[in-house]
Amino acid sequence: MKKIAAILAFSLLAGTAQAAKMELSKTTDGQMMVYLSGDIERGDAKKLASTIESETSSGRKVTTLFLNSPGGYVSEGVMMSNIVRNYKLGTIVMDGDVCASACFIVFAAGELRTAGKKANVGVHHAYDGRTDNVTEDSATATDTMAQVSIRLGVSPEVITKMRETAPDKMAWLSVDDLRGMGVQVWSPENNQDAKASAKDDSGEAFIRMWQKPMPERNKYWTNFVDMASKSPLYAGGYSNNFYKECDKEGRCTKILGYKGRKGPMTIMEYTTRDNKLLARFTCSYTTMEMEDRICQNYDTGHLVREVKTTKGDWKTVETDAPPR
Repeated sequence: MKKIAAILAFSLLAGTAQAAKMELSKTTDGQMMVYLSGDIERGDAKKLASTIESETSSGRKVTTLFLNSPGGYVSEGVMMSNIVRNYKLGTIVMDGDVCASACFIVFAAGELRTAGKKANVGVHHAYDGRTDNVTEDSATATDTMAQVSIRLGVSPEVITKMRETAPDKMAWLSVDDLRGMGVQVWSPENNQDAKASAKDDSGEAFIRMWQKPMPERNKYWTNFVDMASKSPLYAGGYSNNFYKECDKEGRCTKILGYKGRKGPMTIMEYTTRDNKLLARFTCSYTTMEMEDRICQNYDTGHLVREVKTTKGDWKTVETDAPPR
């Protein structure tokens, strides 16, 4: 780990980096994967877009972006994250590989995000020497990374690490950090398909695991709610069941408050008076005062950021497309 830190410090601060290398590989079912390695330099976003578009024009679909980069220019990372989202690519960081700094926001943009249990994913305060505008300071660059990351569904805990870690240091994310932002953490010992292909370094074992169908949604929701109901509650007035109330129009809201691994959480289920489902949300609070929260639609993945008004109601201040 010290060696990785030394490489990162040199790459981020020395200014002698070369453009990222991008290589294509085909899976057994004909899908294309892009392997990006090295520092993210000016022009790399355009290069990535051109690579994907060239394959698409030839009738070959690019589905996955593998990342092994210590970071680089924030502006290029932001543009790359937009490309990843536009093409709905999955992003993967394999065991032993690094994805840090500006690379992190590219990784976070993945339609589905996967990391090896021994992958090195890190965040820190941006270095102002790696911006396109010499007048842009590190605080501005860091704020850009943070705002993009929030829209991509990154947890408040990781955002805090990003803001508070010095540019010559790195906050390496734990397995819990990764899972908290929806990353599927992979290891050969807990996946039979992967175990059978543990020596396969092409990444296809990751693809097979990543494409496995999720549990049936309603059953998963029920299990999720049941698990949350057993968690210590953080607010008075809640019981171990949903608190339910209906308005005059027959729209009902059921709310369960519980304590997640990282702090206060809320589950909200909106139905009609006859229990026809309208929407389901999970919300995490960005402050312990519970005046600001980020909610994700359980069924669509869409994000919404809300703040509490002086009247105690919630007001939407930002919405975004699905982070994954």
